[in-house]
This record gives sequence, structure tokens and C-alpha cells, in this order.
Amino acid sequence: LSGEVSEGLEAGIGYGDISGSSTANDETQTTVYAKYANSGITVALQRTDLDKPAGTKDIVSLGYGATFQVNPDFAIGVSRLDVDFDNAASIEQESSAIGASYTMGSMALKGTMASTDAAGGVSGADDKHTEIVLSFNF
Repeated sequence: LSGEVSEGLEAGIGYGDISGSSTANDETQTTVYAKYANSGITVALQRTDLDKPAGTKDIVSLGYGATFQVNPDFAIGVSRLDVDFDNAASIEQESSAIGASYTMGSMALKGTMASTDAAGGVSGADDKHTEIVLSFNF
């Protein structure tokens, strides 16, 4: 369920229930988000909860980001995602990224740099990713 709350502000909520092989394996998923856009700036926030009755495998994530349309051809953005695993053996996963895109006619040049610390809640499972894309539309 989502919709426009007021001019430039959009919000939504989602709910899901997954039945497992037993009640202990059932999973409930809930997510809420809000996004505001005005004058070339967009900011967004989303929280997601994955709950299992046993309580040891719950996951809570919070993501947020912002983009800025510098001019009709150039945009930049940043984002962050924190994931908390309800498990004594796991630590919080932290991901962040920055990206930019430039469009000229049918050509687009896009780039992003992202990093994740403790991927999957595992200490030392860190990742860095850089991508540059040049595309043409015909």
C-alpha cells in the first residue's frame, strides 16, 4: 500500500506472511518507507523487519539515501544501509555508496563506489565495489 501523502511526499507500507514447514519456521515481513522530492533533491528512508517466532533469526534493516539533480544532465547520490541480525554470532552489517551520472544526448556515463562491512553479519566479510558504465541508446 503506497501513495502520495502531500505534494512531493510519498509513503508506503507492506506486510507479508510466509508459512514454513512448522510454526517455528513462519516468517513475517513488514516494511515502511517515505520519500520526499522537491527542486531536484530526493531523500528516502526505508525500514524493514523480518520476524520469526523463534526470535533468533530476526533481521531489521534501515536504509536511507539522497540524490541531487545538479542540472538536467548531471545527478549525484549517496546511500546507506544498516542491517541488524538478532543473532549472538552476528554483528551489524553496514553498507554505503556514492554514485553519479552524466547524460549527453543518447550517451550516459555512470559511476558508483560502494562498500559493505560485515556482509551477512560476519566479522571481516567486507566488500568494496567500483563500477563505471558508458552506455549508448539508439
